[in-house]
Amino acid sequence: VREFLLRETQRVDSYMIPAEAYRGLGMRRDPNEVEILMQGSKRDSWYQLIASACVDGLGMQQSEEALTKLISFTQVKYPNNVRQAAVRNIALVGKGRERAMHALIALTGDYYVNMQLAATIALGALGDMRAIPALEKLQSGHRDGRIKRQALESIRKINGGVDLPKYSEKEK
Repeated sequence: VREFLLRETQRVDSYMIPAEAYRGLGMRRDPNEVEILMQGSKRDSWYQLIASACVDGLGMQQSEEALTKLISFTQVKYPNNVRQAAVRNIALVGKGRERAMHALIALTGDYYVNMQLAATIALGALGDMRAIPALEKLQSGHRDGRIKRQALESIRKINGGVDLPKYSEKEK
C-alpha cells in the first residue's frame, strides 16, 4: 500500500489524487512518513490543495512531532487555507497537550478573522476548561458576531452543553 501511495503522490495529471495519497500516508501513522508529508506540503497546487492534504496527513499521525509541525504551519508565512487546515488538525492532535491550547489561544488574535474563527472552534474541540477565559473574552469583546457566537458555542461544548457560571482560577 505504501508503495502505491508514494507512486500516486507523484501524479501530475490531478491535484486530488496526490492529495488523497498524502492523506493515506498520514493514516498509516508511521513516523517515517512525516518527512514525506513535509516535502509534499511544498508542492504547488490549486488553492494549496496538496499542501492542505499533507497537513491533514500530519494530523493523522497523532504524535508530538506532528503537533510541532502543525503549530509551525499556523505562521503567517503560509497561505491562509493551509493555516486553517493546521488549526483543524491541532484540535485533533492537541487533546491533553497544553501547548496546543496555548497556540490556539494565541491564534484567536490573528489578523485573519477566519483563523480566529477556526481557533475558536478548535478550542471547543479540545475541551480544556482553561481555555474558557480566552473564549469569554472573545464572546464579550470581539467586533465580529460570528466569533462571539462561536466562542459561546465552544464554551458550551467545553461545559458539556450547558451554560455554567464564569470560570475562575480559584475554582480549580
